[in-house]
This record gives sequence, C-alpha cells and structure tokens, in this order.
Amino acid sequence: MGHNKDGDNSRSEQQEPQRHTISLPIAQQINIMFESGTYPTELKRAKIIPVLKSGENTNINNYRPISILPIISKVVEGTIRDRLVKFFEDRRLFCDAQHGYRRGRSTITAMVELMDAVADAWDKGERIELSSLRIGDSFAMHSMGIDGEDQQ
Repeated sequence: MGHNKDGDNSRSEQQEPQRHTISLPIAQQINIMFESGTYPTELKRAKIIPVLKSGENTNINNYRPISILPIISKVVEGTIRDRLVKFFEDRRLFCDAQHGYRRGRSTITAMVELMDAVADAWDKGERIELSSLRIGDSFAMHSMGIDGEDQQ
C-alpha cells in the first residue's frame, strides 16, 4: 500500500476497494478469452504514431512506428505472457539456451553465457565460429489503407 505526500495511507485506502471492484470483471473477461480462444477486435486496434529515430524528418525511413493500444490490451498481453511462460516452465519446454521471457535471464545473461563458451573454447585451443543475424529490417513499415489492408 502506498503513501500520499503527507505519509499517510488515505489515498491508497480509498483506491483499494476500487481496484478489487474492477479486477474481478477484468479477470472474468480474460478467462472468457482464454476459454473461447478469441480476442476482441476492439483490443486489437491501435493508434500508430511515427517517431523520428534520427536524421532528416522528411525521410520516412528515419521513423519508427509506435502503437498506442488500449490499456486493457496490455493487461491481457501480460496475462497471456505469464500463462504461456508458466506452461512452458512447468513442462520444461524451454531449452536451456532460451533467455527471452524467462525470469532471471536477459540479453545480458545470454551474452555472458556466450562469452564464457567462447573463452572456454579459446582456452582449449578449439575452433570458434560465430554467426550473427540482423533482423531489424524484418519489421519494415508497410503502407496501410484506412481499411487496414496492405497497400503494396
């Protein structure tokens, strides 16, 4: 429970019943989505805002799209992610090299593991080969019409 600027709990105590009032219907709706295997169209709609990465603002390639989604979509997304990760972890379906989406693992732990493997191979005089793949262009922008159809 948080504190307001005066150090008391008055604001948090007032918000506590409201949080429970809204969390039950949201949880029920998320469970219905899981049970039915459907995701409401309204939650799929996003407002796309182009954000300048760098360079000239007249070049469309210098922008990246930011999707503004309804806040409930983020709640549902987090719930889906949590359930999928738990499913995979409970059944030991992640390989040990999987670092994304796992508690206590990250790109940092992946790099440390890679560097350890390279150092071990180097120490043993073994041949070291490393491949890298840049996937940045895999997420290129497409021109979309008002109806959402790809205009290419």
